[in-house]
Amino acid sequence: MKTKPILFLILLSLAAFSSAQSIPTETRIRRSSEILGKLRQLEILNQILPVVMTKEQIRQLLPTLEEVRATVKKTEELEYEEIAKLEGRVDAALKEAYEIGKVPTQELFTDYLKTFARLSKARQLITEVNSGKVLAKLKEILNEGQLKLAENALTVPLADPSQDPTKLDAERKQLYFVRQILLDPMTYDILIKLSK
Repeated sequence: MKTKPILFLILLSLAAFSSAQSIPTETRIRRSSEILGKLRQLEILNQILPVVMTKEQIRQLLPTLEEVRATVKKTEELEYEEIAKLEGRVDAALKEAYEIGKVPTQELFTDYLKTFARLSKARQLITEVNSGKVLAKLKEILNEGQLKLAENALTVPLADPSQDPTKLDAERKQLYFVRQILLDPMTYDILIKLSK
C-alpha cells in the first residue's frame, strides 16, 4: 500500500523535472527575476508594514521619494556619459589585444579605476543627501512611536555587517532604514499600492 504514494511522488518529481528542462533559458531567467522581485517586495513590506504608516502619511512621503528618485535618475544618466567616454579607448585596446596580442596599457586601467572611484564617491554623496531628505520628511510625518518602529525594523548587521547596532544612535538606525528600505527602487511602487 505504501509503495503507491512513493511511486506517485517519484513520477510527480520526474514530471516536474522534465517540465523544467523544457522551459527555454530566456523564460527561466525572466521568471526567476520576477520571482526574486516578488521576494524583494515581501522583504520590503516586512520592514514597512510594522511602521504602521497611514495612507495619508504615505501620500505625504511620496513627493520626497519622487524628488530623490529623479536625482538618482539624473545621476545614472551622468554616470552613463562618463562611462561612454571610455568606450572608444576600450574598443581599441580590445582590438589590439585580440588581433596582435598587445597588452592593454596601465594608463587605460588607471583611467578606468579613477572614473569608477569618482562615480562611486558621487553616488555615496547623493545617497547621503537623499537619505537626509527622506529622513527629514519621515520625522515630519511620523509620530515618535512610528520612528522608533522604523529604527528597529531593520536588522543593522544584515544591512551593514561592519556596524555594531549597540553603538548606533536612533538617527543612524533610522538612516539605515531609509537607505536600505525607502530608497530601494522597488519601494516607491509598493508605497503607491499601500497609499490607495
